[in-house]
Amino acid sequence: PHIRISLCLQISDLPHAATKRQGTAALRLALLLPALILVAAVPASEAGLSQGDQTMGDPGAGTCAVSCADAVEMLMRNEFVEVEAILAENLEASPRHALLYAQVAFARAVLSLAPHHLEDTLARCWDANTRAEAAAPVTTSVSVISSYLFGSGGSEAGPGDAKNELVNSLLVRADAHLMGAVMQLVLGRYVRAAWNIRAGWNLYQSASQEANEEVSKWLLCLVDFGIGMFNLIVSLLPPTYLSIAELAGFQGNRKEALTLLNRSAASEEFWAPFSCLLLLYFHGQLAPNLGMDPVLHASAAETLLATPVATKNADSALFGWLHGSALKLGGRHPEALAVFRIARKNAASLPALEAQVANDEAWCAMENMQWVEAAASFRLLLPPDGQGERSAYQAVYAYEAGVALAAAGHGGEARELLQEVAKRIEGADSADKVTSEWTPERYVSEMAEALLTGTLSKEEGLAAAVEMTILWDRHHFVRRALQAGPSDVSEWMTNLRAGLTTSKNGDGITSGVTCGGTSRVRALFFISAVGEEAEAEAALMELVETSDEALLDGPGGVSGLHYRAFAKFFLGRALRAAGSRRGRLGARARRG
Repeated sequence: PHIRISLCLQISDLPHAATKRQGTAALRLALLLPALILVAAVPASEAGLSQGDQTMGDPGAGTCAVSCADAVEMLMRNEFVEVEAILAENLEASPRHALLYAQVAFARAVLSLAPHHLEDTLARCWDANTRAEAAAPVTTSVSVISSYLFGSGGSEAGPGDAKNELVNSLLVRADAHLMGAVMQLVLGRYVRAAWNIRAGWNLYQSASQEANEEVSKWLLCLVDFGIGMFNLIVSLLPPTYLSIAELAGFQGNRKEALTLLNRSAASEEFWAPFSCLLLLYFHGQLAPNLGMDPVLHASAAETLLATPVATKNADSALFGWLHGSALKLGGRHPEALAVFRIARKNAASLPALEAQVANDEAWCAMENMQWVEAAASFRLLLPPDGQGERSAYQAVYAYEAGVALAAAGHGGEARELLQEVAKRIEGADSADKVTSEWTPERYVSEMAEALLTGTLSKEEGLAAAVEMTILWDRHHFVRRALQAGPSDVSEWMTNLRAGLTTSKNGDGITSGVTCGGTSRVRALFFISAVGEEAEAEAALMELVETSDEALLDGPGGVSGLHYRAFAKFFLGRALRAAGSRRGRLGARARRG
């Protein structure tokens, strides 16, 4: 699984590299776990978030212009700008209002990953934690220290409101620490993030221990959400890191996590929609990207979408986005496209979400081989010159749109977009990445230059589109198209095979070798990824053992080293799925 995550980090295609950075946060968490053991007893105040206490009582109580429950309903109605403005004016109403204000910023930050959004979110988390500290029921110094050292509640709060205030305080602070830690991870402040993750976990545990029959149901919903979320995140770590996490005091029981989150989602409390959204994100986005069974998770997501909380919020841009993801995962692409388009329009007031939906919409069309529609959606991610923030990653969207148009046979329009690739990189803050490491930006820069030297025929466009989907690890639709009957892709594959001669390697296995047109290395790569089982294995084994000299002489001057690297990864994954640890393939996979 950690290899799979690493691959996703390198070839992520989502807006502003959002999924790449989210995956990076998960991987950094895994790498930080040994450090968490060492800092388990350090108070979170040492990590950069102030300490304190809070109160709020009922989520709808007080004289605020909007209750927290009303604010959540506004978010579900896509009133993102309005609710943020109201919360900004009512931070004094309760620490939970301040936390919700931070959570709105958190959603924007994890989607955009713009540094100023990350810093703004961190400041809001800090503020919510301070307000929670100042308003909480009084606890002794000994009990507070005990809470951080051992994860115990350490409270002498009485029944009723005092108990609610204590649990709410712990939950606000736990959320603030965890969100702050995520921001610190992305910003590279690893030690502070480690301290805050540990402190957040202890606060969640304390809240769970304090929650009993005296606590309001809406708080029990939040306890289930917090503990469930943390368990789910830890459960996704590779086995080695999971063991370390459990030794450090974290729990990684995925079954329990899903049970808690489903109970929270079914509670009908004001936070239930977010519990449902987290489950939908896990089943529809995270699980398939981590190589889990797509059929199983598509079914789970569709079950969730039929629940009362999901049907009630069907017009929410967030629910619409994840609804479309579930439909796409289940192979229902035309329905998914329709849902994505509605969700994108509903997300107009939250540009980061709008971009995320547009990207998924584009890839949904790509997977359904609706090339022109895919290009139109990718173009939505390209702000006109002089407008919006410049990012080198916009070059990837320009390339994706150009390749889609070339695959559709629109060579003239495709050429214009491929010429945009270099322009989008020039002057961008991350332009240096293009030459310093192998990134999507560097890949599309080299490939666009190579394609522009050719005729941009439909066949060249299809080849580029298939190669891109293989590298982006989205090529399952190519196999599906080849099995479904005549199509642009099947015709391209037939032509590719027709241009091959055969030879036998040392083991007597026949593999494809190009005799013209597409380079030999590239053809082997295509066959190894989407060909029939026998020819794919032979092509893959030959590609794995291809010399560096042959790989450095790629089509159009593009290095082919990545073809072999990805072939080794695909070979290792196939062997893992088959449980093979012996024989010729196993030995070569281990060397790879």
